Amino acid sequence: MPASSRRGKAQGRLPYWIVCGDDGLRIERHLAEVVAQAGGKGVLRQTFWAPEKGKGPPRRWTEEERQRVETAIRSRSFFSPQTLVIVKGADRLHDEDVDLVRKALEACNERAAVVFVCENDSTSRRIEKTLGKPVAILPASSPKNTNEAIGEITALARTLGHKIDREAAELLLELVGANLLELKNQLEKLSVVVGPGKTIGRDQVDFLVGNSRARNVWELVDAIGRRDAKQALELAARMVEDGQQFPMVVGAIASAFRRAWLAKEEREGSGGRPAGYGAVYHDAKRAEAFSHEELAAAIEALAEIDLAFKRGVGKERRLLEEFVLRMCRLPAAG
Repeated sequence: MPASSRRGKAQGRLPYWIVCGDDGLRIERHLAEVVAQAGGKGVLRQTFWAPEKGKGPPRRWTEEERQRVETAIRSRSFFSPQTLVIVKGADRLHDEDVDLVRKALEACNERAAVVFVCENDSTSRRIEKTLGKPVAILPASSPKNTNEAIGEITALARTLGHKIDREAAELLLELVGANLLELKNQLEKLSVVVGPGKTIGRDQVDFLVGNSRARNVWELVDAIGRRDAKQALELAARMVEDGQQFPMVVGAIASAFRRAWLAKEEREGSGGRPAGYGAVYHDAKRAEAFSHEELAAAIEALAEIDLAFKRGVGKERRLLEEFVLRMCRLPAAG
């Protein structure tokens, strides 16, 4: 990276920022930090998405899209002397469009800043190389181990005025996953029910969260692991009919498979020793039902389902049923 690039918290003004990770809450925290550094409430904030990517290399923005982005970067009003342009989905952003952003920004005499939001470190490095300028890189991945996740859960509970038992935090992590935004949402629900200042216990988490959509996700993964197509199809139908937005359903299932893949990597990298305890242990146990290739295939297939749905190709239930049948036809991991 350029010598003056840096990683960590948003400190000082830079025209280029990269928020890299998959955790919605950490992404929003970092965006708030960047807004504060750029001038706070007076900042004109505009958000753009990178083009959707099919199979093959990233495609460029259309001419109309490029003009809109350039105009946004160069715009300035009396009430908003500083402009902050946020480019989401930057993993799909073409290098030529990264360069277009750079050129537009250089014409603004530091009146604007750009934040690229991506999931992969490789994208972060690619954008940084293409820019060739100092960049502030803000990590925004979900917690990678149980202790980090439990610490975040405890801190989130504290901001709501509660303590939370260790067993309760572990169960919440097991049921919901390590995405901090979803954990925050569940803790807010628990806060309302348990009452001001009360400690959140395991029984409350089990009763209020354990019977929710999160359990369906894990049961679906387990059923696919057993190649139990009948139960997996029943669970898939229940999740589609539950009223939750379909991209969130697909994202939750993909998150479960990613956690299993990471746990498998961690366990095999440690010579087969038990992978921690709590949620990490359960992830590793689930991963035993799949090979690395099967887990990777599941994650890729779910990404394709999400893209197909957003493009209007296929019905929700049909897309999920096809995924289940495809996975259940795979031979069991031996």
